[in-house]
Amino acid sequence: MFKPSLMKAEWIFILGFGVFHFLVPFFLPPNFIAAVVPVYSLFWGLQLADLVTPGSIVLATLSILFVYTRNRFLMAALMVMYLGGAFFHGLYLIGFLPPLVLVPDTSFLAIGLLIDTFAAIAIYDYYRRARAYSSFH
Repeated sequence: MFKPSLMKAEWIFILGFGVFHFLVPFFLPPNFIAAVVPVYSLFWGLQLADLVTPGSIVLATLSILFVYTRNRFLMAALMVMYLGGAFFHGLYLIGFLPPLVLVPDTSFLAIGLLIDTFAAIAIYDYYRRARAYSSFH
């Protein structure tokens, strides 16, 4: 029958959460307030809200590539993106940033801190297990 596997569960989580991030900009548009407040400007006029849609697409692409290739550079890029997301969620929670996307309930953004941190841990663990499994087989 079905044999539970932590590695398969991590694979499903990494792939599913990455694809979920691809869908976010289509359902939750960037927050206009974050786009017009000059304090949140980066890189000579690029606003933080401008990074939501491209970042979501890159995150989904990296997730798909990582679960199939198990490349360490893709792992590192994914972990940086997820931990960066957790950092920005944390800045939102302490009141330093407005939410970068419009959400019906701000608790979704608060939960994002935990889920992004968990995703980075799952990515590292999946990579570690995949390397250990491949060295034995």
